[in-house]
Amino acid sequence: MPGLTNRVSEELLEWFARDIDEGDAPELHLVGLRDGELVRCFSVLQQHAPQWSDREFHVDAESVDATVAERPDVAELVSSRRASYACIGADGITVDGVTLPPVEMFLFVDEIQFFWWPSPDWTRERVAAFFALLLRLMGYTEMGALRPDPRYALTARRRLAEVMSRLIGDSRPIDLGGRRPGDS
Repeated sequence: MPGLTNRVSEELLEWFARDIDEGDAPELHLVGLRDGELVRCFSVLQQHAPQWSDREFHVDAESVDATVAERPDVAELVSSRRASYACIGADGITVDGVTLPPVEMFLFVDEIQFFWWPSPDWTRERVAAFFALLLRLMGYTEMGALRPDPRYALTARRRLAEVMSRLIGDSRPIDLGGRRPGDS
């Protein structure tokens, strides 16, 4: 991770640390998950000592709301389509001794949409640790890729792709997503 810390650009640090679009959290998606990969990725997340929030998600098949503490099988529920998706949050995810600020995520059968609330707590070391975690998760996928929030304009997504590619040293696992109206 020390190599990653030195490559976190000011632009990337700002994306994590400064609230640019007030009230709307930045997002970075791990896309392209195939059968079983959501469950494997969630297992890896569990190994990083998260303190799951009390945020509830709906288990469609049972018509109940639950927290991760009540249903630690949340990834299996989504993967088997017994829950359409789950929005969950974690404090204290620790990567190589670095504890991340709160990170929230939507779990879908084929992707994990990570989001966070910008703050100065996102230091260069913590941004690097977050990307180290994402790279580990990608190691448990066959075709996993990182995708900047598709709501961003294409020029912003391209710019984020450039800085992320420089950080991780590879552009192959970066996906820009579909085109939006007005993209060029």
